Amino acid sequence: MPDETYLNAPGVKDDAGKLADAVHKFENALRDLRTKLGNEQGCWGDDEIGKTFEESYSPKSASELDGLARIGQNLGQVAEQVLPQSVDALQKQDEINAENVRAAAAQPEQPGR
Repeated sequence: MPDETYLNAPGVKDDAGKLADAVHKFENALRDLRTKLGNEQGCWGDDEIGKTFEESYSPKSASELDGLARIGQNLGQVAEQVLPQSVDALQKQDEINAENVRAAAAQPEQPGR
């Protein structure tokens, strides 16, 4: 078992920024996809085959697009909040632990302990 744990805090924050950029690109692509699919709405015709296709396609495609949007939102939260806040919390806890160790080391040894 290792004696210490290492956290590359700047690296994690940098990677979180890269993830946030990727999420923004994903969200823009999803917005473009919604627009293009909306422009194509109904292009399959109003005959029986077209109507049957629309009945099964439209609700499912809307649900899938909503699911993709939620994935983007969740990943955005991880990138913009969870990762940076976790790094900050770990660094703060490390500082508290270091201060406690320094304080304990500064106390004189007591017999019987």
